[in-house]
Amino acid sequence: MLEERLDEVELPVWAPRDQQFEFIRSRIVIFPTRQSILHPRDLTAVLPHMSVGSIFYHFIDARRRTQEGIDDFRLWMRSFPDCGPLEDQLKQIDPYFSTLAEIRAELAAVFQGFFGEVECERCVRRMRPPSARPVILQRYAEVVGEDTMEHLLELAEPLRGRRVVHVNSTRVGGGVAEILRKMVPLMKELGLDASWEVITGTPDFYQCTKGFHNALQGDKVFLSSGLLQVYEETNARNAETLGAVLRDAEIVVIHDPQPAALISHFPDRTGKWIWRCHIDLSKPYRPVWRFLRRFVAQYDASIFSLPLFAQPLPHPIYLIPPSIDPLNEKNVDLDADEIRSVYAKLGIDPERPMILQVSRYDRFKDPLGVIEAYKLAKKFIPRLQLVLAGGEATDDPEGAIVLNEVREASLDDPDIHVLLLPSEAHRTINALQRMADIVLQKSTKEGFGLTVTEAMWKQKPVIGGNTGGIRIQVFNHHTGFLVDTPEGAALRIRYLYKHRPLIDEMGRKANAFVTENFLVTRHLREYLTLFHAVQGQTERIEVG
Repeated sequence: MLEERLDEVELPVWAPRDQQFEFIRSRIVIFPTRQSILHPRDLTAVLPHMSVGSIFYHFIDARRRTQEGIDDFRLWMRSFPDCGPLEDQLKQIDPYFSTLAEIRAELAAVFQGFFGEVECERCVRRMRPPSARPVILQRYAEVVGEDTMEHLLELAEPLRGRRVVHVNSTRVGGGVAEILRKMVPLMKELGLDASWEVITGTPDFYQCTKGFHNALQGDKVFLSSGLLQVYEETNARNAETLGAVLRDAEIVVIHDPQPAALISHFPDRTGKWIWRCHIDLSKPYRPVWRFLRRFVAQYDASIFSLPLFAQPLPHPIYLIPPSIDPLNEKNVDLDADEIRSVYAKLGIDPERPMILQVSRYDRFKDPLGVIEAYKLAKKFIPRLQLVLAGGEATDDPEGAIVLNEVREASLDDPDIHVLLLPSEAHRTINALQRMADIVLQKSTKEGFGLTVTEAMWKQKPVIGGNTGGIRIQVFNHHTGFLVDTPEGAALRIRYLYKHRPLIDEMGRKANAFVTENFLVTRHLREYLTLFHAVQGQTERIEVG
């Protein structure tokens, strides 16, 4: 098949070594729409509003699902003798060289041409009333739509009462803690018996796991046998502390390398254990990865954010990008007075242009490169201000060192504001992101980059490092720009300030992209699907 495709093109398209095409097996989740159609003419009114998922299921997937090998629409037409000509027209629609949205438009045009304008009075829409949902779920329905929440409820129903335990190494600082802070309560609202546990360790333990973090992202890090012993002993001690909780759980999700060795202390486990890797594992330092792999290989499944990040493992690998919560304090709308108060409190001039980077003080986030880019851009935008805002993560011992380097690099410019914010300063970060004209995330390595997602949600264009999960969020000239150097970042800053209407245009596109792809409701749906899969479901998961 591949050779035939290559023969069709004059010049084959090549992918860079770190952006290969990946073959990925998918699982289909089938939800009831609670909508009944009594006659083909009724589809005329329904088709323009049908989800692209339904189009895929009925028009494409049906060709391998049905005994006749045709789509569901044509199969149904055969029950109505007067619809023979319509079946012939549907047969002419090519399902493979159009987008799902284009196929939907073609189907709608064919039905309207055959039946004319139709008001579907006999279509019956049955959905549980909002009053039957928990209040918090109804609040999300107001953001993402009724259908999305209905799908979550249907998907969660067979999992009701299942004991699910998430384990990581900190409750504050970093994207993992932020995700779990909302994910676990939402799982509870959907009826799962979900909980969140945190392991504890000594400074030597966190020095070792910081070394893991750097090495897995490509740095050559030497870790002494003494530090590795501390790592294993700390996991053994935490396994004893958490033993009763983890042993009885039906699903255990272990986040990142810090608690990865816990699994070796539960040889008699009966539940399914999943390792969730949030970092870029595409080019790990092999000696460190070999050490960790002997623990990771024991899991029943692994989750990575991108295909590129995954490593070969002897169990199923799933791809689930992370997400943001549109209702938490970091992302909710703020009134103008609150935003103005943050300007005043932090000494930022609201009348002057301002760029921002929000991240932990970590070398991979390249705060020094951001300062360099700012200084280059300021030669052409003299009134420019830069804000670097970050907090401390309890499992990152290098943070204070990097923060001091950043402060030294900014001493000669009073328009650089270096902020060390407490872990609960969510509304301050929210206000800063809304105040900025442009947001940077000039990482040299990045697992996903939720600060990029947050900024895009607030309709800001992002200038991001050409790495990791930033690549699937930032698209040149649409939601921002990808850059590799401080000079490149400075060039894009100047370009956007010179073409100010683009700042608003890119911001609107960025918000729409996040709404569709990176909100917690999508993330939760994929976790629930995974839970079905690891407990023995086939490639088709039918709910409701």
